Amino acid sequence: MRLTPIVALAIAIGCGRASIPSPAAQDAALPQCTYEIVRPDMSAAAAQFRAWLQPHAEQLFGGGDAANGDVFIADVNNDGSNEFVFTRHEGSGSYLDAMIFRRDGHAWSQVEHTPLEDRLTGEHEYSGALMNEPQLMARLCGKTILNFMGGSEPNYYPDSVIWEGAAARPVCSAAWLTHHRAAAADLVKRNMLDEARVLLDGVRRCGAATPSDLREINDDLARIVAVAATASGAAYDFSWLLDEVKRNPDQQLVLDPRFGEMLVAVMPDVQIDGESLRGALKKSVWLPGDSRVIDNRYAVIAGCEPHNCGNRGFVWIDAREKRAIAMTGGVLASKTTSASSIPAVFWKQVQDAVGIWTIEKTVDFIGADGKTAAVAVP
Repeated sequence: MRLTPIVALAIAIGCGRASIPSPAAQDAALPQCTYEIVRPDMSAAAAQFRAWLQPHAEQLFGGGDAANGDVFIADVNNDGSNEFVFTRHEGSGSYLDAMIFRRDGHAWSQVEHTPLEDRLTGEHEYSGALMNEPQLMARLCGKTILNFMGGSEPNYYPDSVIWEGAAARPVCSAAWLTHHRAAAADLVKRNMLDEARVLLDGVRRCGAATPSDLREINDDLARIVAVAATASGAAYDFSWLLDEVKRNPDQQLVLDPRFGEMLVAVMPDVQIDGESLRGALKKSVWLPGDSRVIDNRYAVIAGCEPHNCGNRGFVWIDAREKRAIAMTGGVLASKTTSASSIPAVFWKQVQDAVGIWTIEKTVDFIGADGKTAAVAVP
């Protein structure tokens, strides 16, 4: 395991809670260039297409009901004429399966061997900064782009491409970057600092950003890092967490925006094996386990990674003493407790709630300073 602290970007950071530029201010820079999500089409034309598609379902996609999918009508290849796109989701991972058609009178023909064919099957569409708004297709500056999911669970960002002529290329325009900077600014307003940072870190990888664009994104990232560094568990109110676990111990707490905000307050800002520790922790409790509240004071949030439940994690909370200790990847971490002051009640309650989570005599513990110390397991 290789552990490295996240180093603040080499950019001057102002004192206090410097703000990310507002969406309105960013949009003003490109007043004629809008981003509009292409929604599933419910028009008469879409209904006619479904009616034609149904008797061809067996031949085209192995059967099924053509009503169980979405129809989009958009100029996918940006040649001035609309195509019809039929999308379904398959398997336990809800993988995208999309086909493109062109209208020919009262019939349609499938468009095969496109520069997008490897991406339209087996991937996931991007669902926005809050992961709640599917946007496979969008119109950006009058052009159709496709948005796939970049990154890995739960740290997602848009991987956008545009099809023109015989090729598809990544989208990395100033307008695209401005739109996602605005989305990140909205996340910051919601105190979703890690999510904002993941989004900005992802979009700046698009490959063709100008030095000016990169400077602006890096400025945004530096401000987020500075704000996150001021978050403290000592001032955090854990009552919402206890209430939610009491109400429904099996709920997927990791999807609650307050969960990520809490992790910023109580978990150190480091990377573990090349991944954000807080991101790795979210992934390792993504599928809820046996979470519980004890004595109306303590909470143990447990779970595991989807499709890899051998990767288990937990978060232990002492709401009265404002302490939190988490485990992911076999490593303990806390911004509120030192390696030398782990309370005995932590070991007991975690054992009772989670069971045997390590057979090692010692485990690594990452403190608030990002440094690692070996801790004996009682």
